[in-house]
Amino acid sequence: ERAPGVVSYTASSVIGPQRGGDPRATDLQLPPLESAALAGIAEKLGLRSPGKDAAVSALKAFFAEGYRYSTFRSERVATGNAISDFLVNSRSGHCEYFATATVLLARAAGIPARYATGFSVQEFSEIERRYIVRERHAHAWTRLYLDGAWHDVDTTPPQWFAAEAQRAPLWEPFTDLGSWIAFRVAEWRARPADEGSALAWTALLVLL
Repeated sequence: ERAPGVVSYTASSVIGPQRGGDPRATDLQLPPLESAALAGIAEKLGLRSPGKDAAVSALKAFFAEGYRYSTFRSERVATGNAISDFLVNSRSGHCEYFATATVLLARAAGIPARYATGFSVQEFSEIERRYIVRERHAHAWTRLYLDGAWHDVDTTPPQWFAAEAQRAPLWEPFTDLGSWIAFRVAEWRARPADEGSALAWTALLVLL
């Protein structure tokens, strides 16, 4: 509330494994009604094998074969449990299904795991020469504690990003342009008067 039109900030990121933040007991917690079924699948996948690469490869291969991304499910859950039904029957769901199932399978194999949410930044704007993050880019994935560090693992089929893009309205390029202009105006208004850019931005707005 009452925020300025433009806020300047610096975002930092870490690429690769992240050390620190030791796993807790809750990172191995399983729902009692599903623990037996999850343990059986984890055993078949060989997730208890030592080494990070083997566990991650097994999880990704499991969901890459026979599972598909979907934003809508018309059928009712047959078993009364959404995750069990996803793993055994429907084999179809959005990223929350894949991330949750991956977390539970890893925990069933004794691998500390956490459910993570955020945004997948992939769309590049030719107008702004920057990446765009939209509401539909919200995503869920898994963090696994292997070899003494936390690793980000995404088992959702990569086609999900294109599937979400197909839902974009036809007028999106026009709203994008309007948003960009509004942002530039707000940015211009927030700048100190002595930066000498007021005349240039005014001329650009007049031309537009």
